Amino acid sequence: MKKNLTKTMNTVIATIAMSLALTGCGTSATEVTSTESSDILANENTETLAVATLSSEPDEDGLIFPSGEPETSHFSIHCTYDYNMSAQVVAAKALGFFDEAGLDVELIHYQSGGEIPTAVIAGDAKVAVGSWSNPMQVASYDVPVKVVNQGGDPSATVSVLVTNASGISQVSELEGCTLATTNAAIVIRALHNICTQYGIDYDGLNLVLADQSDCVTAFANGDVDAVLCWQPFVFNALNMGDGYELINGSYDYSNGETTEVSDIYISGCTTYVTEDFLSANPNTIARMEWALAKATLALKDDSQIDTIAELTCAEMGCDKDAAAANMRAMSYDMTWTKAWIDSFCDETPYYYELGTLNKEIDGNSLIDTSFVKSINPEWCSVD
Repeated sequence: MKKNLTKTMNTVIATIAMSLALTGCGTSATEVTSTESSDILANENTETLAVATLSSEPDEDGLIFPSGEPETSHFSIHCTYDYNMSAQVVAAKALGFFDEAGLDVELIHYQSGGEIPTAVIAGDAKVAVGSWSNPMQVASYDVPVKVVNQGGDPSATVSVLVTNASGISQVSELEGCTLATTNAAIVIRALHNICTQYGIDYDGLNLVLADQSDCVTAFANGDVDAVLCWQPFVFNALNMGDGYELINGSYDYSNGETTEVSDIYISGCTTYVTEDFLSANPNTIARMEWALAKATLALKDDSQIDTIAELTCAEMGCDKDAAAANMRAMSYDMTWTKAWIDSFCDETPYYYELGTLNKEIDGNSLIDTSFVKSINPEWCSVD
């Protein structure tokens, strides 16, 4: 249930200095000063990018509401038609958290997340959500950008499904099968990782490359033995076809047993902002982050998932049940951890070698943990 956070609070006004200079992987050089305290929480040599004003008192959810007036109330967030990357922004709008934050946010949807970096590079988008390769790509084309929050773990949303007719009961039996999937770098990499971990000859697979809708149709018609897809197409395929989930990025269901797996679907969700917009609108972004934090807490509450699905499924172009299944497969979390940031940094060479990036970049330089840390210090475990 939404809580009224616009009530009068006994506040201590704090000034948060957002920095361009990041001193280590996973760090954000953030300086905090106060009318009652002169505590310095960051490197004293920090070069400031922007300044945002926040209240010092947390609300019932432990979140600190940014009391500084937004520099602009109307702006657009560019996102996809899927709940893996976009649920937080969609939920924040549907549940009224953007409104509570004093923001008039327009959501601009794309069929493919790969289209969004092009819009950012062209200057047509300033705030966007997408997989962590998106801000890497933007930065590699010399458009300065900051990742202001991570969105959670999408591992369990990408699955290999097999038809009952295939007779496949364990992952190793995918050897030589006919498998439909989409020629997206991050998905093909997941398939390579499955093959490596289970001793399957990748070149021996009979791959059918198509868009996700056609993959689902092929699975439903029994034209393939297996399909590698992501939510909500996983939900649709299982409802239309005769088969079951064999493995996803978090669990192996071979032989009817459940075993945890890792290092299969390696990706993260991000919200990223161009530095020119961030520098000019720090209070706006602070308010946005508060709204996304409220939405994240709602998405972590299973009792609210069906309501969010009902409110948003029409906009997202999918069935309510598919929307709910998609959100329940995701693990939404804005917490900054060293492990997440290290993984982000470690992935940049891979995307450069793949050709996704125009040049090598320093992943560390893209991370700004300061907004999340200022809204809830417990959501940032990095120094």
